Amino acid sequence: MKHACLAVNPRQRSKGALLVIPSLHTNHFTACDSAVLSDVSNLILTGVDILREAFQPDGIHTFCNSGVSAGQSEDHMHVQIIPRYADEPYSFVPSDEIPLLAEDKLAELVSVLLRRGPM
Repeated sequence: MKHACLAVNPRQRSKGALLVIPSLHTNHFTACDSAVLSDVSNLILTGVDILREAFQPDGIHTFCNSGVSAGQSEDHMHVQIIPRYADEPYSFVPSDEIPLLAEDKLAELVSVLLRRGPM
């Protein structure tokens, strides 16, 4: 995709959490042109497909906070794709309170996700 990318979130709210990030910094969906929104939407669908195939979650939670007052640690736009599992409680703590995944665990997670194909 030219205008956005799909990435593994180093702060795993639940196993497999992904991010869709516009290529250029923006603060909100409304600041994105149609090409960016198209790539973001397509990558959300791709991310959901990857998670369903790799981890068979019971549900998928997607969201985009806009602004520090909405829960961001810094003002920027990205979409979170969070797999939900029936047997795991969900936390709404701010992302910056979730510890970074250790490099070896992050590499292992990326490896599982890449088995599905390129992101």
